[in-house]
Amino acid sequence: MSEKVKGGWQVEPRRTVTAGLRYLRRPDVRRAPARLVLRRADFEIRRLIGGDRLGRPRTFSLPGGTRVTACLDDCVGRSLYIYGTYEWASARLLEDLLHPGGVFVDVGAHVGSLALPAARRVGPEGLVVAFEPNGRAREQLVSGVRASRVANVVVLGVGLADRDLRAVLRPGGDGNSGMTRLIEAGGPAGRGRSGGGVECRTLDGIRPEIALPPVDVLKVDVEGWEARVLQGARGLIADDRPAVVFEVNGLRADGGSWHSPAMDWLHEEGYALFGMGPGGAAALRRLWPGEDPRPFEEPWLALNLVAFHPDRPLASFADADRRVLRAAAS
Repeated sequence: MSEKVKGGWQVEPRRTVTAGLRYLRRPDVRRAPARLVLRRADFEIRRLIGGDRLGRPRTFSLPGGTRVTACLDDCVGRSLYIYGTYEWASARLLEDLLHPGGVFVDVGAHVGSLALPAARRVGPEGLVVAFEPNGRAREQLVSGVRASRVANVVVLGVGLADRDLRAVLRPGGDGNSGMTRLIEAGGPAGRGRSGGGVECRTLDGIRPEIALPPVDVLKVDVEGWEARVLQGARGLIADDRPAVVFEVNGLRADGGSWHSPAMDWLHEEGYALFGMGPGGAAALRRLWPGEDPRPFEEPWLALNLVAFHPDRPLASFADADRRVLRAAAS
């Protein structure tokens, strides 16, 4: 919103106003503006008084009563504290897809920004299985589970891949621990890295060990290993046909056609892909094979899509009280 000129910086009013209006239209800003202002003021005071304290895990409430533990010097924790959510479109969609008694598998759960609200959504009869190999994030997730007093969350520290292997963690940059990723140990990128190693399994292999019931929604956000996780869950996906919410990594254009490993794999399995908007299921739009998905990227955040199989389309996730899903699918 400014450009460098001789003698300093010059603010561009039109761009500043446009950015400001865009910010004010964000659903996480409009939901509870008074709460946002108070949380923002509290954060700024804490930052000025002792910024180093922001790196200490803190437990706080989210809209709806869920409690989460996170560090405010991390962009995920900061977003959760100030706005009450992180990646609004995914969070909003899960409200429509999950219902009491449902089963949600969160691969790359981090501190529980989606897993913990989902636990309340599916209720005592439902189940949330959260995979998080990052030890520090997992400790905060477990703390959030205890603070939220939910007994239907299973937290597992193994990583998921297309086969059993060992991997090392590469920390995320730019103050975003959610960008921490797994690198296969012994491979070119993982050779010589410290970290002790993380056990990685396939979801198909783990399923009988934890008696995982049929899955309604599978969410995968693992910073580039999405296709590998899906390949390791081929049996589960074939049997259950869950809705798949996933982050797009490795996006490339090939002769005007857009591809990513996870997008291509899901298309090969017969899934239909949809772009997400701020309005949940009612805002979904079909993405055809090769279509550019970038218009659905959340501002300042990642690109996430959702996929449904014809055997279990969007309308099948509706119940008698949520006809909006049937309308959105028609």
